[in-house]
Amino acid sequence: MDKGAAARRAHLAPSLPDGYFRAAFDTSPVGVAVLDARTGQVVHANPALLALTSVPLSGLIGRTGPELHLWPDGDPMRWTSPCERDTQLRARDGRVLPVTVNRCDLTVQGRPCTLLHVRAALSAPQGPPPHDALTGLPNRTTLMTRLEGLLRTARARTVGVLLVNFTAFPQVDATLGFQVGDAAVVAVAERLAQLTNAVPGAILGRIDGPLFVVARPAQSAADLEAYAEALLRNLDMPFEVQGHDLHLSPRVGLSVAPRDGVGAGTLFSRASVALAAACRRPIVNAEVYREALTQAARDRLRLEEDLRRAVRDGEGFVVEYQPIIDAARGVVASAEALIRWAHPTRGLLPPGAFMGLAEGSGLIVDLGRLVLRGACAQVAAWAREGLHVHLNVNVAAAQFERGDLVPTVAQALSDTGLPPAQLTLELSEQVLLEDAHNAAVQLARLRVLGVRVAVDDFGTGYSNLAGLVRLPVDDLKLDRSFMQDLELGGGALAVVESTLLLTRRLDLKVVVEGVETVPQLEQVRRLGCHLIQGFYFARPLSADAFLAFARAFEIRPS
Repeated sequence: MDKGAAARRAHLAPSLPDGYFRAAFDTSPVGVAVLDARTGQVVHANPALLALTSVPLSGLIGRTGPELHLWPDGDPMRWTSPCERDTQLRARDGRVLPVTVNRCDLTVQGRPCTLLHVRAALSAPQGPPPHDALTGLPNRTTLMTRLEGLLRTARARTVGVLLVNFTAFPQVDATLGFQVGDAAVVAVAERLAQLTNAVPGAILGRIDGPLFVVARPAQSAADLEAYAEALLRNLDMPFEVQGHDLHLSPRVGLSVAPRDGVGAGTLFSRASVALAAACRRPIVNAEVYREALTQAARDRLRLEEDLRRAVRDGEGFVVEYQPIIDAARGVVASAEALIRWAHPTRGLLPPGAFMGLAEGSGLIVDLGRLVLRGACAQVAAWAREGLHVHLNVNVAAAQFERGDLVPTVAQALSDTGLPPAQLTLELSEQVLLEDAHNAAVQLARLRVLGVRVAVDDFGTGYSNLAGLVRLPVDDLKLDRSFMQDLELGGGALAVVESTLLLTRRLDLKVVVEGVETVPQLEQVRRLGCHLIQGFYFARPLSADAFLAFARAFEIRPS
């Protein structure tokens, strides 16, 4: 992109009024263009006008009607204002549409502007536009038609369908706003266009959001797989968007004709299956379709349906409790609640078998509420039997980000009678630091409620203790990787010692996870850590087994 032209267009664009006026502009079914009254250059346009012209916003801003060849019957900027006339509009794909244009002049922020309201005549074609309004690329309908044509002309050749998505876009929209998100989509489209223009016969289109399609002929499936990897590497490089260097975390799904099918619909569907598999992996990757992915997708869909029913009915879930030992006092100090799912046909499933589904489907919020209330009720019941222990409950990112965690926790405590001081909520380091301001507000409200907060799995995310210092947290749970580092020797011991020294100065309680052997236990004790969790003492236990374990537990105090 010409950076100088982009800067000139940015200078031209005045800020539109916020609130209702901006909403009315964006959602109006009538196309609206704002032009500089002195130069005739477009400074803004709404989605309805982009749909009429099939020109992306970046292609309109800074240009005049004659430059864009929009008005075959004459430029409305030459009309006397105000006025309304029937005329014609030429879209990007060559269609000429009968329209009614209303022109009026006004002043916006001290700058003379012209407003053009463009309304399609009733006789205009009513079908969907062939191009995406934001990027100007072929939309899904046009793309599928062109793909069918490519498959017909390349009957004896290999054709690949690559679906490209970017998993970081929700975070971009949430933190930087939808305008930056839209600009990032345009930047992606421009880079993809550069990459595909050099490939004879290649087709590029946008489906929706950050989902793009590249279809191209090739000599072999191996060539397509190499192309997918090269495409991925290029898209993994940062995008410069409105002063931000954005890493958008691309994923690619590939299907190959005729191996995976011969119809556009079939190939698109199978590339979608491959893309879904790629998106489930935590690292940037390209996935090639294979039949096993379809079966896995069917199994995943069935499991999600079963999970949805189980959460709705509040049945089939089992909470187990792993002891946290206070070695200084020689007692069981706390119980971490860990969920299992007693599936009707698959047996007792560990969290790894279904928590990803719960998070991806949004069921994690209701599931977390069930676990919290059930665990609070169990610890309160133990207290009535004479066992007084603390309770640790994990909180997922979606539960924290919804903003209603505090009333949910308060309701669970009220319903079960568990004192707030007996509950610790565990949140990951990444969740707390991604939006530190929001985290600080919610954590402060939890502290007022009387609930403790622990940073879970410290050492696996940002490892930013300085950032955590500014948040009202009470406990730090060192990930099991710390224990593995200690066994490696070298500088690992110094890192752990310095971390523990700082936490003590900050008056944070430290829990060491993953202690599984006698040498590990002895090392932890030498470091002065007294709150210990791991298989050396016990695996997660049923409620009855935990009660028996806690009553019988003995360890020589350190």
